[in-house]
Amino acid sequence: MGKIIGIIFVCLLMPGCSDGKLNNEIFKKCVPQETEKLAIQCLRLIKSKKTKKASNLFVHQYRTPKTIEALNKISTLMNSGTLKSQKLVNWNVVNWTTKNSFSKKTILEYQQDLSGKWLLLTITILDDKFIAKFNALPLNKPLQEINAFTLSHKPVYYIPFLLLYIFVPLFSIFTLIVCFTTKLKKRKWLWIIFIIFGVGKYAMNWTSGQIFFSLLHFQLGTVGIFRQGACGPWIVSTSIPLGAILFGVFKNRITKSSGISASMDISDEQTNTDNVSG
Repeated sequence: MGKIIGIIFVCLLMPGCSDGKLNNEIFKKCVPQETEKLAIQCLRLIKSKKTKKASNLFVHQYRTPKTIEALNKISTLMNSGTLKSQKLVNWNVVNWTTKNSFSKKTILEYQQDLSGKWLLLTITILDDKFIAKFNALPLNKPLQEINAFTLSHKPVYYIPFLLLYIFVPLFSIFTLIVCFTTKLKKRKWLWIIFIIFGVGKYAMNWTSGQIFFSLLHFQLGTVGIFRQGACGPWIVSTSIPLGAILFGVFKNRITKSSGISASMDISDEQTNTDNVSG
């Protein structure tokens, strides 16, 4: 029983936890070698200012002077400092099908450390063969700092959200303990299952402060935290502990009905005993 309670507590506290370092290792294993090879080849050509040759890696309709001009600007950004490190920080795949074909779009994001300057490079690769898009975004600090989970320089409304994130699972755990220790003749495990699930979703992008809300959402546990990619923004979410709330509201009625049922059973047994004695 103790192990079961421990597992339930973990589910209540952290059902959606994702670690950036783990994601980065997964990227290395999951990104197809030919896809990353194409992306690295393009990065090296642009870095070495061979932008015309790099444009030949693009989809045919984008092999234009306009593309070469854009790549020249990106090359200038990439050579604005000494390259100290280059890290794959995000990876995403979009698949779609038409009547006669299947297509895949892979999006790779690399962060470059240029001796105190940082650059976010986003490469979109079509069907693992051609580059469809290439963007460069200068950063004033690395993504690890931009998307850090901290209250530093955050608006005041972050504090009540964080308190809610802490209070909700504690309330659910307390209610779960009460449910375990309460003598219920029927439906105890149904109440336990109801308590460990959250209803609805109230989430915040910890970097931008953008808030999302969904009423038609069910999750194991009442809070979650995850990030997309190795250095993406943290998404912190909490759900309504509806089961815990209803159990707290109707606890007396539930236990009273269980007590009445038990009393009736004892009375029936006593009556049957008296009849036998008579």
